[in-house]
Amino acid sequence: MYLNYKEINREASCMALLASQGIFPVKRLKNDEYMFVSPLRAPEASPSFTVRVMLNRWHDFGTGEDGSVIDLAIRLGLAADHRAAAEYLKTFFYNKDNERYTSIQSIPDAYNRNEPRVRVVSVAPLHSPALIDYLHEERCIPFDVAERYTKEVVYFNNGNGSTYYAIGFANRSGGFALRNKFFKGSTAPNDITFLGGKDNTTCLIFEGFVDFLSYVAAYGDPICDVFVLNSTSMASRVASKIAGYQKIFCFLDNDPAGSVALATIKSNSSNDTIILDKSTTYAGFNDLNDFWVYKYTNEV
Repeated sequence: MYLNYKEINREASCMALLASQGIFPVKRLKNDEYMFVSPLRAPEASPSFTVRVMLNRWHDFGTGEDGSVIDLAIRLGLAADHRAAAEYLKTFFYNKDNERYTSIQSIPDAYNRNEPRVRVVSVAPLHSPALIDYLHEERCIPFDVAERYTKEVVYFNNGNGSTYYAIGFANRSGGFALRNKFFKGSTAPNDITFLGGKDNTTCLIFEGFVDFLSYVAAYGDPICDVFVLNSTSMASRVASKIAGYQKIFCFLDNDPAGSVALATIKSNSSNDTIILDKSTTYAGFNDLNDFWVYKYTNEV
């Protein structure tokens, strides 16, 4: 079945798309309207972004913007244009037979309660053998690297009422990017991570924390500042912080979302700033960790 823009805008859920990026409502206004902290601007004190579930439309009161789920995918930095956004959403919401498996009628139960979908239960030093093995065996990240930068987070999933544990990477707003063998997500609030270094004339920008850990495993602890997006939808937040750097090294994914994030960073930098796209050094691989795993397993 061919899916046109109208069908995708009707069937692909704004709520589910936001949730896939670790962005969850903070307040329910009406039966079908939810309020968010805007994912399109720097962190704000008062939520000003709404989604009308039945209309499947969003509105940002801070900028006056509104639109469809295709428009939202573009504004989140997941695609460069409407065609690319439609393809992204088709892949995300439909299986290979074009059968829908996420729709505006299948919002998780957590959205119908005034609670975040994922709630942190406890935070401790990384110690679980299963998590340590996952990092080492599948991601080729040594324990001494992981323990310096990550925590073990026990979290409760309001969607299914179960408790899990994962590797947690803290962001600047108190939330965590989460990863285990079976899950990739985050806790609210979703945000970028900043790690200050001795050299504040240069910064490194990574798309995800496993890519950052891969860099540390390969080259050691960086001496300069580091930003981790934790989601390509956060690219605009990093872009607002990079003024003044002389050199910026970007380690983003080799995919359309990575390209859009790089373009966002470039468009917000000064003409004097040297921006180096380091994804060319792992061309042929999706991301830095894929390249590191290949290199590590073929050298050991």
